[in-house]
Amino acid sequence: MSRLQRTLTALLLLTMAGCLEAAESVSVLGKTWQVGYQAQDEQQQLIEYVLPGETVEKWSALVSRQFLFDPDSKIQIKRLLKLMRAGFPEDCINFKWTIIKQSKTEVVYTWTHDGCDNARAESERAVMKRVPAGLCRWSYATRVDPLDTKDLTALDADLANQSCD
Repeated sequence: MSRLQRTLTALLLLTMAGCLEAAESVSVLGKTWQVGYQAQDEQQQLIEYVLPGETVEKWSALVSRQFLFDPDSKIQIKRLLKLMRAGFPEDCINFKWTIIKQSKTEVVYTWTHDGCDNARAESERAVMKRVPAGLCRWSYATRVDPLDTKDLTALDADLANQSCD
């Protein structure tokens, strides 16, 4: 590869990484969520959205977008799920992890617990899919309303329709 090609490739990669701009707000379950926190390093980008009046430190529900940079598709969804599941402490009360549907390119899953590592009860529904630049995960977490009372079809559609660009 010539010096010019290396330079152009580096510029392209930098441009691609910079293209993952956070939307100022997103709509999930008929509510508008605003950016409460965002961070990015060379491996991933995380954006957390909160309801008006809430923060990422104090929230009743939270929408998150996590993007793992993996343009060469080296990260297997199945292995990543196994690592995520293993990341929960053993002291979680009534912990339940459920894969709703899974393929090589997409997964929908839920986890819930009644308290974990001194944390409040929490539930999360997530959609993760492979896109050209990596893995994109949108999730909805709640501390006040168990997921079994939600219209999960609408929630799944809202999460799946969020941007991964």
